[in-house]
Amino acid sequence: RNKDELTLKYNRDLSSLRDKAINEVSEKDKKLFELQERVAEHEREKHITIERARSEILQKTVEKYESLQKEYEHRIMDEVSRSRVSQDEILQKREDSVTRLEKEVLEQAQQHRVKLEVEMSQRQVEMN
Repeated sequence: RNKDELTLKYNRDLSSLRDKAINEVSEKDKKLFELQERVAEHEREKHITIERARSEILQKTVEKYESLQKEYEHRIMDEVSRSRVSQDEILQKREDSVTRLEKEVLEQAQQHRVKLEVEMSQRQVEMN
């Protein structure tokens, strides 16, 4: 009888330990599942954060490119404008120079004509 009681007590203790172990494993599984869910949530948040950062970087890169493009276009337009002004100045100087030369040539031609007329007048006077 003592042996049966011991066996019964042993079986009860064993059953109790088994139940505790099963409960502990169940609790650990539950905690593990919760931790896995938290890790998955953090991974989703990390992915969203990374995508936002990529999007912001891309947007800033595009904005910087557009800003540089506008600045470059502005510089080109300024350079073209300065070039046109410079070309206009050069053209005006050339036109002024041509006008001055035309006047000088006309004045010389006029002086030469007057000189020839005087010479012709003197010859006619001498011939008469």
